[in-house]
Amino acid sequence: MCAPSPKRLVDSTGPPATSPPSETGEENGSAPLPSSPEYGSLYTDGNTSLPQMDPVSTHHLLQVRDYQNNNCLDSDFHHKTRVGKLRDAKSKFLSCLRQKFGVILTGAVFVLFFNIIGWMGCYSVLFVSLQDEFRSSATETGWVGSLAYIINCVCTPFGDFLLRRFSSRVICVVGILCCFVSLISSSLMPQLFYLFLTFGLLYGLGSGLVLKSMLDLLLNRFPDNCGRVSFLVFTGSTLGNFAWTPITTIFIDLWGWRNCLRVTGAIMLLVCIPATFLMGVLTTPSHPDDAKSSQDAKKPDDAMPDTASDKKKAKKIRDKKEEIKWEGPKQKRMVWMPEAWLFGLANLVPFISMGFYNVNLVSYAISLSYTSNQGSTLVTIAAAAEAGFKLVFAIFVDKLPFRKVHLMTTLSVVSTLVTLTCAFVPSFPILCVIGVGIGCVRATMNALPFLLGMEIFGVRKTSGSTTLVLFAEGLGTITSAFIIGGTYDAFGTYDVAIYICTGCFLLTALLYFLIPLISKLHKVIGVKVRIDEVTGVAEIVPVVEDEEFMIEEFVTVL
Repeated sequence: MCAPSPKRLVDSTGPPATSPPSETGEENGSAPLPSSPEYGSLYTDGNTSLPQMDPVSTHHLLQVRDYQNNNCLDSDFHHKTRVGKLRDAKSKFLSCLRQKFGVILTGAVFVLFFNIIGWMGCYSVLFVSLQDEFRSSATETGWVGSLAYIINCVCTPFGDFLLRRFSSRVICVVGILCCFVSLISSSLMPQLFYLFLTFGLLYGLGSGLVLKSMLDLLLNRFPDNCGRVSFLVFTGSTLGNFAWTPITTIFIDLWGWRNCLRVTGAIMLLVCIPATFLMGVLTTPSHPDDAKSSQDAKKPDDAMPDTASDKKKAKKIRDKKEEIKWEGPKQKRMVWMPEAWLFGLANLVPFISMGFYNVNLVSYAISLSYTSNQGSTLVTIAAAAEAGFKLVFAIFVDKLPFRKVHLMTTLSVVSTLVTLTCAFVPSFPILCVIGVGIGCVRATMNALPFLLGMEIFGVRKTSGSTTLVLFAEGLGTITSAFIIGGTYDAFGTYDVAIYICTGCFLLTALLYFLIPLISKLHKVIGVKVRIDEVTGVAEIVPVVEDEEFMIEEFVTVL
């Protein structure tokens, strides 16, 4: 704020206490004094008589403003106005982002999966360059990429441990940095052996942290529409594989595989890190159940109950001759739940078969006397069908009139039939049709188990069920490398491996059929107190959730 000016106006009460500055303003550096022949001099001293002015002139005189102070006040006012406008604009922008938080979060995770997970499927393009550079065998070179995928799944318990102490965004950023360091350091390695550490271990760890943290964030944010967002983001990994495969090929042809890794790492860092910014700026809206519980917590203890509704509930209980006391869900550890062991086995077994589709598909086509180009066409058809089926599942999977575990049982039977037909292929067009079925199998097994974990164990155990799924998939992939590769080396054909994979999918269907039955028998969600009418003895009976008796039907009457 500016200091007040020493000028003052002369009124009719008497002369000023001090002599005024000159009209030119030279003495004190102030602005020139306004004067007019109509008014005469506006300032006077004790020896000068005041000029006689009419009332109109006096009125104009009193309206003369101090220009120096006025300019300072106007400047402060405009500054505050600009700051207020900027603050309002920022508030409106953040409010708009919070309203679209679900869309923004899904898009950000889509970008992360497109780059981090999608690029990992391009190792087959890098495979040839590494083999030529280091003069290594196909088995040694192949295990570098397989190790990255295995670590991506097996490191999820470590990611679960970190999620208990840090936010999903922090863990995701750490995973992105691990992938960046992995690609840069791998481009500097002189021997293939070091790539097991820099690429297989480090990139697998980074991609696993990104996958685990973002899946938990999405499934907890969208408990009701988890199927839609899960299939959408996993479509991003499939499309990323499509996009990165030709890009990686072009980079290797232009600059070699070492510079290709460096450029790819820089692109990932510049694209993926900004995708995590809004996760820290925005506040995730609370779940409706949390809001409801917070409202209930704000009610005073002596609040008046709803008498009419209480009477109806009491009458309903008297008719049933029982009283129900709600104690909340039993929080068991998953290791003591029989359905958790069945669920883990149901995810391990099919990934023994998935190794055949993920690794050996081109080799299988060549074993049927087709060319490598035809084998690549089969892989492309299967990948396109996988992306299409993921989009279809994203549309209707949350609108099914039955439980998702029953859908998984049906699709496991379909996977059994698709795998069995691979042993009887009369022509290449039929093989292309089978490739569409392979895409359906891959779309089912890669995304649907995460939704089943939420359905079977509940939203509170989302992190544990996700860890169980990914860890089982990693163990299945390790087992697949020995079973499928060993049978092909022993018999020189994939027929035995195909029959083993068929049996694995059939066992998967049986396990998913048993899980709901076992879950019903062991999922105690509360207790009810039954009072004998004759003796008046109260008996506590456990209540098990089934499709007819849901949690919402409980009432509390003591």
